[in-house]
Amino acid sequence: MTTRVQILGILMAVVLCASAAALDTAFSYQGRLMDAGSPANDDYDFQFILYDAVIGGSQVGPISYVDDTAVADGFFTAHLDFGTGVFAGTDLWLEVSVRDGSSTGSYTPLAPRQPLTAAPHSLFALTTPAGWTASGPDIYTTNAGNVGIGTPAPEKKLHVHGGARFSTGDIEISGGNVRLWAGDKAMTLRQDSNDSFISNKADFVGSGSGSNGRLILNGEGGVHLTYGADGSSGTDGLAVAPDGLVGIGTTDPQGDLHVKGTVWVDGYWPTSAGMIRVMGPSLSNLVRLSHVNGETTLGLIGVGTGGWPAIAKMYVNTSGEGVVAADVKNFVSPNPIDPREDIWYACVEGPEAAMYVRGTGRLVDGRATIELPDHFRDLAAEDGLTVQLTPRNFDSLGLGAVVRGLDLIEVGELHGGRGNYEFDWEVKAVRRAHQDYQVTRPWTHALAATDQSLDDLWTERLKSIERRELRIQEMEARLAEEREGAND
Repeated sequence: MTTRVQILGILMAVVLCASAAALDTAFSYQGRLMDAGSPANDDYDFQFILYDAVIGGSQVGPISYVDDTAVADGFFTAHLDFGTGVFAGTDLWLEVSVRDGSSTGSYTPLAPRQPLTAAPHSLFALTTPAGWTASGPDIYTTNAGNVGIGTPAPEKKLHVHGGARFSTGDIEISGGNVRLWAGDKAMTLRQDSNDSFISNKADFVGSGSGSNGRLILNGEGGVHLTYGADGSSGTDGLAVAPDGLVGIGTTDPQGDLHVKGTVWVDGYWPTSAGMIRVMGPSLSNLVRLSHVNGETTLGLIGVGTGGWPAIAKMYVNTSGEGVVAADVKNFVSPNPIDPREDIWYACVEGPEAAMYVRGTGRLVDGRATIELPDHFRDLAAEDGLTVQLTPRNFDSLGLGAVVRGLDLIEVGELHGGRGNYEFDWEVKAVRRAHQDYQVTRPWTHALAATDQSLDDLWTERLKSIERRELRIQEMEARLAEEREGAND
């Protein structure tokens, strides 16, 4: 290696020329390497670095490596490419380092660095056209006239006749339209019938023909649609946040859809009231907020299993009363002993709209009086009133209520008893205005408004009844097996 160091200290003759191939960023470097005063003959690895000073300075561009280059009689040729943006008209020096072609060790730089000179093509590029001025890598004109491309009479500072394309067709201006595209994706700003449109391929995106709208597209702040008198500022109407949440009347939506203000749903069908539907898989109805079919002033909320009519519903009937209808009515409460479970109680059901009140009384010398509370008397119908009495005494001869009414109920011990003890009582009655409660009704009663035909709904109803009956049979079979297993 001592001999090699002495060799690398010898000055090299350098020639720069343009590549014989296409005029790109590559060029050929030719030089001569001397070994102890004699031309070198071997394979060498070269390293080329550009600097902005002959000594010291800063590196410009990447390092170019050329390995296993044949050197014959001292002469060699290397093809170098430092990429775009490196040669900007400033002075540069090339530092050459070399090592033996079979070596993987470090490179030894040669001195001095070689200045880069102009090649024929670059000399032509530096020729400034008449009327233009060169300033470093820039070229400009201060003429008061216009520049025309494809026209001898330019009408603007830059007038391109016949359309223009930039960056291999990524931007095109022609026929009053501006199009930006990549591959088969395109966005076009076009003018049609005095209105301006932005479109993606053939799909309409938006119109700028109005004077009161403003659309703001912001990659960090989302998308805001505002309205105002001058079209440049105003109140936020619709906002799409960066995380995809949508706000109406708010720019800070807290859910997938956040409406600040009133929601107005109007006319789902041309001749009906508004409707909101919550759809499940395959666009099946799960929840419907609408109205009773044929009664656009009676609201209805229906819940289904995908088919329709609804399985559970809450609506207003023609008498203006609120009605809740379902297979089972429950109340649910957390289990105070085991918080891992809830307690579900089913409501008592019967063929009438009944109500009850209960309490505890006391016999004195075999007699007592029950006074019903005002809230019960005000709502109960007196016809059909029933009284249930339970003595709290094993020696009781039995209790009876001969006088029964909403104002007074007289209780006495049977068989002339004269007992003195407490008893429990319960009074049931039908609610006033519900004495004619209909136990059976047509299947179309309180049907939710729908765009389906009655025939389709009837088919869905029969399928629902069939599925319901199958579930009941399966449950009864399972309970029977459990009973048999318990008996065994």
